[in-house]
Amino acid sequence: MKRRTLMKGAASGLALSIPQVKIAQGTMAFAGSIENIQRLRVGSATVTALSDGYVDIITPQAQVLQGIDAEAYEQTIATSGRGAGARQTDVNAYLVEMIDRKILIDAGTNKGFIPTLGRTQDALVAAGHRPEDITDIVITHMHPDHSAGLISEDGSALYPGARVLVHELEYDYWVNGDPVSRGRPDMEVQFQLAKAAAEVSGDRLVLFSGEDIGLPGITAVPLFGHTPGHVGCVIESDGDHVFVVSDIVHQSVIQLKHPEVSVAFDVDQNEARKTRIKTLDRIATDGERIIGMHMPFPGAGRIERAGEGYRWIAEEREYF
Repeated sequence: MKRRTLMKGAASGLALSIPQVKIAQGTMAFAGSIENIQRLRVGSATVTALSDGYVDIITPQAQVLQGIDAEAYEQTIATSGRGAGARQTDVNAYLVEMIDRKILIDAGTNKGFIPTLGRTQDALVAAGHRPEDITDIVITHMHPDHSAGLISEDGSALYPGARVLVHELEYDYWVNGDPVSRGRPDMEVQFQLAKAAAEVSGDRLVLFSGEDIGLPGITAVPLFGHTPGHVGCVIESDGDHVFVVSDIVHQSVIQLKHPEVSVAFDVDQNEARKTRIKTLDRIATDGERIIGMHMPFPGAGRIERAGEGYRWIAEEREYF
C-alpha cells in the first residue's frame, strides 16, 4: 500500500461545486428514522447498514439498464412481488466496528448530487457515531454514490481523521484520466466528483493493489469491470464472515432475474457482465451471506438460483 499526497492543480475547487443530477423521486423517511440504520452481527464485529437513500430506475428507456426491452422489464417487475419498490434502487454504506477501529465501507453520496441521496452521514449520526470517529474508509470504487460522501456541504473533508483506501487501478482511471482520454464523455460528472473526492482526502488517501488492505478482518476481493478497480470485500470475525459484493448488481429485481443485463455506467460492460455471472454463481453455490450496496436495505441476505436466473432471500433482522 502507498499513501498518495495530492497536488493542488486542475482538480482544485471541484469539491466546492457539486454537480446536481435531477431524477424522478418519491418519498422516504431519512434523518434520525429507524428506516435509515440496521445493525448486523458478524462474529464479534458489529456491522451497521446505513441508508444513503434511493434512486428510481423506472424503465430501460431511461438508458440506465441495457440488454432488456420494455416488455421484459415490465414483466419482471410485475412478477417480482416487490410492488413499487421494484422500480427503486437502494444505495447503502456500511459501518464496521472491529477491535479499536470504526471502518466505513463506502461513504455514500454528497447531498448536492441527487435529491434522494446523501443520507449516509445522517444515518451514521442516528446510529450514535460522529464523522470524526471514523478511522478508515474503504472505497469500493469511485463512482459518486460511493465516494462523493467524503465531501461535506462546504467542500471540506467530512471524515477528517480517516484514512481513505482506494484500489490503485481505480485511482489511476478516474484521477489521472479524463472523460475524453478514457472515451467516456458521458461520465464527465463522475470524473469531476472522483477527482474532488481524491483531492479532499489529501495525504490521507492510501492506494492498495492486492487483497491485503492493512485492516484487521477485512480483505479486498477484485470485482473488476464495473470500474477498473472495483472491489468487494470480505469481513471476517470469529469464524464468521460476510461478503460485501459492492456493485455486481444495481437493480436487483432485473439483474438477478436477467444477469446479462448491464448498466450504462459500467466502464467495461462485457467484463462487468462476466464478473456478475461468476460472482452470482459463487454466492449461490456456497450459500454465502452477502451485503450489497444496491440490494434492498439493509442489503443483507443470500442469493438462490431460480430458473435461469437468481432470486434475493433477505435476511431476517436481528435486534440487539
